[in-house]
Amino acid sequence: MGSSNNPHSLSHSVQRVLEHVPSGVSTAQQLLHHRSTSQIRRISPPLRSLFPRGGLEPGAIYECRGQAATSLACAAVAASTHDNAWTCFFNMSSLNMQAVADLGVALHRVVSTSCSERVSSSQHAHVLAALVEGFDCVIARSPQCTPSAARAIAARVQRHGSTVFLLGQHNFRVDAVLAATTTDWFFDDRLAARKIHMAFHDRHQHRTNDTHVFLPDRHGGVSACTA
Repeated sequence: MGSSNNPHSLSHSVQRVLEHVPSGVSTAQQLLHHRSTSQIRRISPPLRSLFPRGGLEPGAIYECRGQAATSLACAAVAASTHDNAWTCFFNMSSLNMQAVADLGVALHRVVSTSCSERVSSSQHAHVLAALVEGFDCVIARSPQCTPSAARAIAARVQRHGSTVFLLGQHNFRVDAVLAATTTDWFFDDRLAARKIHMAFHDRHQHRTNDTHVFLPDRHGGVSACTA
């Protein structure tokens, strides 16, 4: 069978074939785009503009920094827990679960577990690897994993489509860094609200998004800041 090395001829031939393809048939690229966008995990509206694709990406590892890092991670997974996504807190036993609930997290879809300080880093990594395979979202504080173990766990995260938030020190190569910095406090007879500047730095596309929110707002949750 003869063939042509002329790219313009090939392009024209492909175009002629596509003209006869039934309208219900999609190209592989269209299927990939639909699959990737349909799997984005929903996020609370005040945080939506922070994430480039408007939600949490399956297979992504995010690092949270700043005074409000823990609150940001909890607020980010809140909407997903109402969409039947299970979340695990790892090494966060001191977390105030009432505050987590106020941020909108569905506690009946949350599990919390920790590793003893006496376990080895390999055992620590083994537990985290199991969590990223078993849960939709994982929020982990200072996971004790070697660089090679971190790479192996990151591969599992991508393979299983889980979403991971890291707090504290770690050896992971992350997809994006989220920084949450307090800019103002509001009081009446007690703390009423905290204004936060949030920045999202995408390590792959070298771009930064930012926004201001109240976290917590006067009801203990997260809300947009227009001022």
